Amino acid sequence: MYINKLTVLHKTAKALLRTVMFLVFNNVCAQDVKIVDFMTLEKSFSATNDTTYIVHFFATWCSPCLKEIPNFIKLDKENKTTKKKVIFVSLDSVKDKHLLEKLALDQGFTSSIFLLETSTSYDWITKINKNWTGALPATLIVNKKRKFIEGPTDFNKFITRS
Repeated sequence: MYINKLTVLHKTAKALLRTVMFLVFNNVCAQDVKIVDFMTLEKSFSATNDTTYIVHFFATWCSPCLKEIPNFIKLDKENKTTKKKVIFVSLDSVKDKHLLEKLALDQGFTSSIFLLETSTSYDWITKINKNWTGALPATLIVNKKRKFIEGPTDFNKFITRS
């Protein structure tokens, strides 16, 4: 009986080691989720350069958000060598940061992930777009001008416009 338990433990350890090695060698790791206030967040996409920032607002509890996240991840990966940068902004509660980290690992996020601290005020919403109701998902495109999309993104149109 002792030998059987030892064999099971050995097999489990080997499987765990294989998983860890796969993740390390394939550069799969959880993105760092930074908790920020709005002023800090705004600095990440308000630089005056020729980069196009695609700022995607979402939450882990939002079904339409989760459905389109893979498209934004793909967009980010396809544009690593261009002047397009995807920034993910979660509106989850800070106490749910662990859910966001799990989502980032499961989905393979490669770009910046911010968890917006919004416990005091929602005044920042009108700074993104004066007509935004706060509904999710939402996307802000910032380059020489600003374009705001409230609701799910039509990626066929989005790729050509951004």
